[in-house]
Amino acid sequence: MKILQGIVIFCIINVPYQSFAQEIPAWKNIPKIYQIGVGTEGLALGINFITKSPWEIISRVQYIGYHKTLKANLDNDTYVEIQPKIKRMTVQLGTARMIYKRWLGAEAGLSFLVNQQNKFSLRSPTGIDFEGLQIKAEDFGTVNVALKWSPVQPYAKLWIGGFSSKHPWSINTYVGCTYMGRPRFETSYDGFWETTNLSSDIKTIEKNMRNYSFYPMLGVVYALKK
Repeated sequence: MKILQGIVIFCIINVPYQSFAQEIPAWKNIPKIYQIGVGTEGLALGINFITKSPWEIISRVQYIGYHKTLKANLDNDTYVEIQPKIKRMTVQLGTARMIYKRWLGAEAGLSFLVNQQNKFSLRSPTGIDFEGLQIKAEDFGTVNVALKWSPVQPYAKLWIGGFSSKHPWSINTYVGCTYMGRPRFETSYDGFWETTNLSSDIKTIEKNMRNYSFYPMLGVVYALKK
C-alpha cells in the first residue's frame, strides 16, 4: 500500500510535465532517464529530464518504513517490548551533471518530507526482573518518544557509472548525504518512569543529536534512457 502511495505521488509531481508536453509537442522529444533504485533512503522511483545544457532536471520519490516489534528478554521470563514506527516518504527535486567523462556525476537539490514518523514506545506486559530490580507490569508504565526533523532538507551526492554507446540502460551507484536540520523530541510517559530523570535525559540526547544531523546516502540504481 505504501509503495502504491509513492507511485501516486511520483505521478503527481510529474503532472506539470505531462500538461506542458500536450501544449508544446517539442517538449515530448526531450530525452529522459527513468530510474528505480534502493538505498539508505529506501525504495526510489525517479525521472531525469536531459536538457540542452550540461544539467539534468531530476524528480524522485522515496519511501522507507519499519514497524517490527523488538523484545528484550530479562530474568525469570520477563521482557521489555520496544515498538518502533518509522516511516519516511520523500519527494526530491534537484539537478545533476557529469563532472568527469561519462562515469562520474554530481547531484544536488532539496528533499521534501511529505510524511515522516519516527516513533518509539517502550512497555513491559510481564513486568521486569533484572539484577534485583523488580517492577510489576501495572507499575512499569509506558514511554512514548517521537522524533521530528526538518521537513525540507538539502542534499548532495556523487554518482558512479554511466551509459555506454551500446546499451540504453545502466546500473549506477551513488554516495552522499542530506542535512536533516535540528532534531525535536516529543515525549510522554507514566508509571515508574515518572520517578526518573527521563525528561532531562531526553533533552541531553536531543542536544547531542545535533551533531548527527547529516544522514548518509548510499544506494544502487537501475536507469533506462528513452
